[in-house]
Amino acid sequence: MSAYLFEDLGRALNKIAQKLSKNEDLCRLLTDMSETPLDKNKDYDITNPLLEKNIRIKPKVNPNECTEAFVVVSIPNFEPGDNTDFNDATVAIDVICPIDKWLIDDICPRPYKIMSQIYEELQGSRVTGIGTLQFIGEQ
Repeated sequence: MSAYLFEDLGRALNKIAQKLSKNEDLCRLLTDMSETPLDKNKDYDITNPLLEKNIRIKPKVNPNECTEAFVVVSIPNFEPGDNTDFNDATVAIDVICPIDKWLIDDICPRPYKIMSQIYEELQGSRVTGIGTLQFIGEQ
């Protein structure tokens, strides 16, 4: 196993987080804690960077800052793949949302809307060092 394996995984985490930060609906769900976060009639500043704020690769979230929702991307386990260009890795995405902000104007709770946006953004996409991302479940 090469030390570059860890660097590749670190770069892959960053690429996944950057990809998520470009999804406007996901960004709205993470930062607009109203009951209508996806209302397109509302102004939304997509230029406000959410990396390391609401979309993180560092797994620490201070409970005192939970006034908005968060997504934490991590790789809890991996192993070198048969193809030396890719690693077999599990990418974990944790969704953290204030309990009093779960309900929105839709019948679907906010964390599930967030997971839906993450799935749409990542399912089948390719990330250097990991390969094609495939959704395998939810815990």
